[in-house]
Amino acid sequence: MPPGQPCILWIGGGYSKNNLNIVKKTSPIEKRNSYRINLPKIESTFTLMEFGNSSIGKLKNRNFNGVIEDLSIGGLKFLTSFEFPVKYNIIIKINFTFYGELFDLKGKIMRREDYIKGKSISYGVQFVDLSVKDITRLNLAIHNFQVENRGKIG
Repeated sequence: MPPGQPCILWIGGGYSKNNLNIVKKTSPIEKRNSYRINLPKIESTFTLMEFGNSSIGKLKNRNFNGVIEDLSIGGLKFLTSFEFPVKYNIIIKINFTFYGELFDLKGKIMRREDYIKGKSISYGVQFVDLSVKDITRLNLAIHNFQVENRGKIG
């Protein structure tokens, strides 16, 4: 648009010149780039690899068990009783078997959800440094799982 021209914003059948209407946020914006599928709980092992804070460095290479709840080509969500802060740029290695394929992937902890009932903590992970081979295998496994379970999982 050339400088000095009025801005026209089209909203619901009308328009306003030089006037921005405030639009209410009706639903949260999805920040993920990939669609996640819900899974029957998949047992997995996680290894703490890197930290943005040296004070928790003693946890490096520590393994813990968890259960993967959902999965996409871009990341996953897992439950565990192990508790650690997400603010320290934590990188983990995730080892699991899904749809007959063994995966050993690297991911960054992006968020944490504490549950009041029970002792589980949920962590959201974004995969990092995936090889083309891993992306292809994961994509194929997710596709095959979806085809086989179409209509069975909600």
